[in-house]
Amino acid sequence: MATTDQATTRQDPRQHAEACAERLRAALARAGVRLPSLRAGACFANFPHVELGGCHADLADQLAAWIEEHAESGR
Repeated sequence: MATTDQATTRQDPRQHAEACAERLRAALARAGVRLPSLRAGACFANFPHVELGGCHADLADQLAAWIEEHAESGR
């Protein structure tokens, strides 16, 4: 599994969080999911965080179903 290139963003934790948030946003969009509150969060002890935010219950249910389906299929 490929991950965000940490070598280019490791020196700036905020930049790394922004790159990871954007990657997750793009991946979710390909699956037809939009989390409006998804964004880079604050850094804690120099560890970058991504805030997933909130969404309505129907979207959470759809996202859970998609994850379950794809986790079972090994994708």
